[in-house]
Amino acid sequence: FSIVEGDFNKTEWYKPISQPVSVVVSAIALHYLRTECRSSFFDGVYEFLEKPGYFAIGASFDSEHEFIQEVCFNKQLEYTQKQLLEMEGQKVSLERLREKRRAESEKAGVNRLMLGEQMRLLQQAGFEHVEIVWRYLSVAVVAAFKADTG
Repeated sequence: FSIVEGDFNKTEWYKPISQPVSVVVSAIALHYLRTECRSSFFDGVYEFLEKPGYFAIGASFDSEHEFIQEVCFNKQLEYTQKQLLEMEGQKVSLERLREKRRAESEKAGVNRLMLGEQMRLLQQAGFEHVEIVWRYLSVAVVAAFKADTG
């Protein structure tokens, strides 16, 4: 077992990895990946995975459909609003929470992928099987499989 840290926005971030790995797990890290680096990131993961190999990604995604995106975002804000009231006694408007969430995301450099875009990028990188294995509102776990063929 090992953990490798690197700047995913650099093309060859995976070069310090000395041997192929069987599983890669990413949680939230892809939020900070610049748009122009996405394709090379997924290509890199595919390149150093052994055959067979698995890539699991857990993150918050944007929807390609504006209506669905708004419904999911509002449900998350409503949950946060309820928790703040119950746990801390704070009554905060949904609009205030919306502004705060967007400001924090912008400040942190969050650049969420759309779920469909991520699935396409994984397939373009060469992953033979890509699927959503769990989803709730805008949070999902995506699994990609590099087959033991070829």
